[in-house]
Amino acid sequence: MPHSVWVSTQLNRPVIEAFNNILAYSLGELSPPEGSPSRLGIAVAGDNVSSKQLVMNVVNEVGFDRC
Repeated sequence: MPHSVWVSTQLNRPVIEAFNNILAYSLGELSPPEGSPSRLGIAVAGDNVSSKQLVMNVVNEVGFDRC
């Protein structure tokens, strides 16, 4: 069982994964404005569509494209 599924089962809440494939330096230094050609994408994964959309909005607000 994947770790995120186990955690979701223990918490009885959806688990959405994001920011787990990027280094801290990138979070602090590589977040240009929306529409910038050099903007990095962050993968967002999870089964719950509404929760995933909420996390994708957060990803966008902190300066990354959502993938």
